[in-house]
Amino acid sequence: MTGNKNSFVSLDENIKSHITLGDGSHQDLAGKGTIATRAKNGFTKFIQDVLYVPGLARSLLSVGQLLQRRYMVKFDENRCLIHDKKKGKLIAFVTMAHNRIFLLIMPLEHKVALTTTVLL
Repeated sequence: MTGNKNSFVSLDENIKSHITLGDGSHQDLAGKGTIATRAKNGFTKFIQDVLYVPGLARSLLSVGQLLQRRYMVKFDENRCLIHDKKKGKLIAFVTMAHNRIFLLIMPLEHKVALTTTVLL
């Protein structure tokens, strides 16, 4: 889930609800969609069913959802490795920060270009 609306390549804002965070606080859910990420190998991967929570200060990644989608997540000492089990490739390698959080920079900057070719 993320509070950054610009992270989405597609977003269905008709999905509304409320969620409870780990600290017991409540936030409004304002949509669900797909975000693009750049994998370690340079390829673009898409993560679907990402919740849009406008009041969220930090984006959160669900390890459980990654496992359900056939990714392998391994925590070892001060690092986290995420593999695509189907292709056997490393998707992300994240080192633990001083506050014991794994900061994974995921959303790509989205740029849209439109080109038109006129044939005479």
